[in-house]
Amino acid sequence: MSQWDDKFKNHAIHATLDNLEERLSDETLKTDDLSVLEHIDRIAQLKLYAETCLENLIPALVNHGHLNNTNSYIQSLISELNNYIANKNVAHLNNTSSHIDNAMAQLIALPMQSLPISKQSFTKSLLQFKSLAEESLLEIKESKDNLDASITAISEDAVDQKSKIKFREFGFRNSES
Repeated sequence: MSQWDDKFKNHAIHATLDNLEERLSDETLKTDDLSVLEHIDRIAQLKLYAETCLENLIPALVNHGHLNNTNSYIQSLISELNNYIANKNVAHLNNTSSHIDNAMAQLIALPMQSLPISKQSFTKSLLQFKSLAEESLLEIKESKDNLDASITAISEDAVDQKSKIKFREFGFRNSES
């Protein structure tokens, strides 16, 4: 293996992408908010695109400045994602857009074998989005079912309380007669 291959193989961007994947699997990101889902999907697509680019990179021709910049933008994106996970402020997800755009500009500048986006990678992206949407919908259904059960219990309790009040009123009136 050449020094270029080793330098590329040991670059921090690989660990950063692994960290991004871990962040994207956080349960907190499952939601029914389509705006949030779109941001998360865009981040997942950047991750997938970056991995595809790195798989097709020509290590001997890499300008490590571009690779370092890409890594820096993805780390900033992860920071914003962590902030969103911590406080649910959607502004953090909005901030990821510029980091994605900047990372894409750096990725495009990397020397890659020109390969069209494969059906496999496109399908993988769609399946990831579908999975995220399905998990979010399941969570919504569970919340709805829990809410329905709570409403039923409260309604039954209210009917029971009402009958006890009527019984007391009826019993009180009969004792006055």
